[in-house]
Amino acid sequence: MKVRHVDAHIPKSRANEEHRNNEQVDRAAKIEVSKIDLDWQHKGELFLARWAHDASGHQGRDATYKWARDRGVDLTMDSISQVIHDCETCAAIKQAKRVKPLWYGGQWSKYKYGEAWQIDYITLPKPAKASATCSQWWKPPRVAGDLPCAPCYCPEHHPGP
Repeated sequence: MKVRHVDAHIPKSRANEEHRNNEQVDRAAKIEVSKIDLDWQHKGELFLARWAHDASGHQGRDATYKWARDRGVDLTMDSISQVIHDCETCAAIKQAKRVKPLWYGGQWSKYKYGEAWQIDYITLPKPAKASATCSQWWKPPRVAGDLPCAPCYCPEHHPGP
């Protein structure tokens, strides 16, 4: 491919096809350059807005705007809003605020008593001198019925022979 400069600044009456094509390409290049410039300007503002939002502690649009303005950074509310909308940290915070904790206001909010418990069973070694085993029982407050605890091989409950 051979590229050469064609003087496009000649009267249209003297312009040939090569001149017209060159002029058309020049116009297209100017349009593309201006689009790229606008895109970089927008990306730069989003970068600054993201930085201000992170540095201000994810406090929201108005707080981010004030934080940036106090430091001499001029941001638009639109760019700050876009950054907050895309912020994963803020999304996680909003999600956490929507979910009630399991214990809330002095009662279980999601589960009834006993539904959220997990019981692990393990085998304990039996001492050589123990003649029997016992199981201890535990009654938690506000729960109907007793719950078994681990077997006990203690000498107080099972004296040797």
